[in-house]
Amino acid sequence: MEDKNYDLRIEERLVLLELLPKTGNFLTLKSLRRGRERLALSDEEIKKFKVKISEDRNTVRWDVEAAKETTNISFSDSINDIIISTLKKLNNDNTLEEKHFSLYEKFIGGW
Repeated sequence: MEDKNYDLRIEERLVLLELLPKTGNFLTLKSLRRGRERLALSDEEIKKFKVKISEDRNTVRWDVEAAKETTNISFSDSINDIIISTLKKLNNDNTLEEKHFSLYEKFIGGW
């Protein structure tokens, strides 16, 4: 099967990293690892977008204007399915947050 491509901003990539499950079977974890590697910011992006992480690692900041740019990232069907099912679950449980909104539109669609 062909990977699915998405144009994602830094903020969306960081939210997806937070959203991906931390547990699963071996094959799921292997797929998740590849997905996280694709979402991770490169050294060049960290410099370009002036990314700063707080000492307690709870806050990430970046140059808002520069970070309006998107990066095209491809996901395998397995990762795409995990992201979609996670977003759908948040929606069904009424726990979807504003930070998930653009991801929901990109992965699942609007009205």
